[in-house]
Parts: sequence; structure tokens; C-alpha cells
Amino acid sequence: MGSGESSRFVYQFEGAPRAAEIGSLDFFLTERYVLFAETKKGIYEGRVAHVPYPLSSVNVLQIDELPFAWNHFAATNHPPDHVIGSQGVDVKIGPLKLTHPT
Repeated sequence: MGSGESSRFVYQFEGAPRAAEIGSLDFFLTERYVLFAETKKGIYEGRVAHVPYPLSSVNVLQIDELPFAWNHFAATNHPPDHVIGSQGVDVKIGPLKLTHPT
């Protein structure tokens, strides 16, 4: 990332929050119950516990593609294909275990 560069996204939640239906794209994209962390020793894995995310439709008011450039991807030059948002939930993370040593 270049010095002083920032990216700005402006959005607003719309409609009542709802849980994602099992098997839906929203469920696939949001409901994750394992996390991974990489260190010099290898990749660690940990279980995550939380209630289902309350998901809302999102109206995107402003978006930029600077993060694509930061990661050496070409700009898409079109709006996102899918947008969903959540106010978040509390999570509990279990112990991290080294699963893939280097």
C-alpha cells in the first residue's frame, strides 16, 4: 500500500436482519466456523463458535477499487456482483492448533 493512500466505502443497511438459509450463497459467504493463522512455524487452525450472523441487504453508496491495485489485481470497473452486510456477532475462539508445520 502506498504512503497515505486510503480507500473509502460508504453503505447503508436496508431491511430487517435475517439469518442466511443453509445452502444459500449468503450462508456460504458468511457462516465460517474455523479460522486460520499463519506464522513462521506454520498454519494454525482454531474453531469459532457464534450465533448465525444477522444479515441485511446493503445499499452501496460509494466504493473504490484501490484495494485491488494494492494487491496487484486489475480493476473490475463494475459494481459488486453481490453485497450483504451484518452488524456482527460476538464470537468465541477455541485454542489454535498447529495443523500444517513448515
